[in-house]
Amino acid sequence: MEFIAIIGLLASILATLLGSVWWLAQKLAHIEARLARLEETKADKADVEAIRRELADKASREDLRIELARKADKADIEALHRELAKKADKADVEAIRRELADKASRDDVAGIRHGLSSVVSAASEAHRAIVDFLALKGVVEEGEARYLAERVKALFTVALPNPLTEEELRFVRDFLDRAAEDPNKVTEEECERAYQIGVRLFSEDFDARGYQLAMAAAYVRAYLVSKKVREKRSGAPL
Repeated sequence: MEFIAIIGLLASILATLLGSVWWLAQKLAHIEARLARLEETKADKADVEAIRRELADKASREDLRIELARKADKADIEALHRELAKKADKADVEAIRRELADKASRDDVAGIRHGLSSVVSAASEAHRAIVDFLALKGVVEEGEARYLAERVKALFTVALPNPLTEEELRFVRDFLDRAAEDPNKVTEEECERAYQIGVRLFSEDFDARGYQLAMAAAYVRAYLVSKKVREKRSGAPL
């Protein structure tokens, strides 16, 4: 009986121990599971922190890249502005240089034209002074006036470019036609107008026909003046 009681006690103790061990095992497993979860949580937190730091680093690098790009763009834009300004200044200088060169050329041409015009006008007036002197002496004959008018008339019947107006050209042709036929059919006033047209044609347009017209008109007028001088001397119209 005692043996059986001892066996029963031992069995009870063993069952209690086994129960305690199982409980402890379960508890340990539960603790280990919690620890594992805590570790995972810590790992997750660490990962999250690492991701956060990485993202922050990336954001900082991206901000830095954007800032650098902005500065580079600004620098490029400023450099481009300077380059464009330099080119614009250069273009302005070249344009001014060309304009000054053109103006100088135009001024030179204008100066030359003015000088030639002055020389031509002076030569025409000098020739006229001699013709007027001959007229006052009464020595210019009708045949001389008719000859010059006839000769110059042919120059204005040819279709050549001419700077005269239509009215001026009609007047010149009519004047030369009448003077070539008979110098007495024109007046001193018409001679004077034909002379001025001729001088302008020669001195301003450098057309040689103008000089010949002016001389013909001067000689026809000189004939009319000479005729008056001779009439006055003889006391009777010629």
